[in-house]
Amino acid sequence: VVIIGLDVTEETFFTGQYLDQLREDAGEVGQFIWDVSRYYLKFYSEKVGMNGCHVHDPSAIAYVIEPELFTLRSGAVRVVTDGPAEGMTIQKTDQRKYMHDEWRAFSAQNVGIGVKSDTLLSLYRESIIRYSKR
Repeated sequence: VVIIGLDVTEETFFTGQYLDQLREDAGEVGQFIWDVSRYYLKFYSEKVGMNGCHVHDPSAIAYVIEPELFTLRSGAVRVVTDGPAEGMTIQKTDQRKYMHDEWRAFSAQNVGIGVKSDTLLSLYRESIIRYSKR
């Protein structure tokens, strides 16, 4: 199992300029991506003040294609089920064992902690352009 969470997918984003250029270079496919991105660009502009949108789903797919784009950390993962952090995941990042270790029953998982954003954007662009020429 590999987890690519929002903290990592939010390191990369499609700028308006990036999407404009993709529309020009990838024909109908680029136009489709440009069209569907309007909602997200508007949302991020109004809510965050950013001319772009994060690359959530494409980041997870990029891991499958080129896992070396991501830095991973291994450790047990748990989901917080109550309190102000409900729904968040936490990872045990050390290998120490404790007398009362509630992590013991959980096996290590790989969690993304970083991404080579520029390379991910290049991979996405090249993949879309290549697909558009099929």
